[in-house]
Amino acid sequence: MRRIYTMVVLALMCMGLSAQTPADNFKAALLYNRISFSYRISEGTFRGEGKIVLQGNCFRMEANGLEVVSDGKSVWTLDRKSKEAVIENVVKTAWDKVDAHNIELVPVDDSSFKTLSLRLSDGTHPKVVEAVIYLPDDTRIKVAVSNMQYLPKVGVRNFAVMTDTLSQDFVITDLR
Repeated sequence: MRRIYTMVVLALMCMGLSAQTPADNFKAALLYNRISFSYRISEGTFRGEGKIVLQGNCFRMEANGLEVVSDGKSVWTLDRKSKEAVIENVVKTAWDKVDAHNIELVPVDDSSFKTLSLRLSDGTHPKVVEAVIYLPDDTRIKVAVSNMQYLPKVGVRNFAVMTDTLSQDFVITDLR
């Protein structure tokens, strides 16, 4: 009897998993994976390309000579060439599922952007097909996403700045 009960529970769990939408799968993947992708912005005055790695509330971005690193509590923007760093609080955000293939990230307590909209492909490991950032002045910035990969999680230390690796002449501005 216990074996039948276990099989029924497993079957129901599998049915529940298969009913998940790409938006649900993507949000869950951020908790259980490290996601890496390249991006390019080539609109108007906004231009640049780089690489982003996400894991839970943590991220690491490299673009145009800058590194932006967050452990989920603070954000470090480093310019190693200029030997400068700025530390800020993380912008608290919330996910808003628009439909099965579209989700938005909205700031809770900041107005540096209005929304980040993501359109997702099908599947249990959906890819970002399109990303659009909406600024407070209603400017739309399209972001081309490529080379997206789901990778195993790593320690949070990978999303921290090791201050002992910075030279003594590094200027650090703490705005927290």
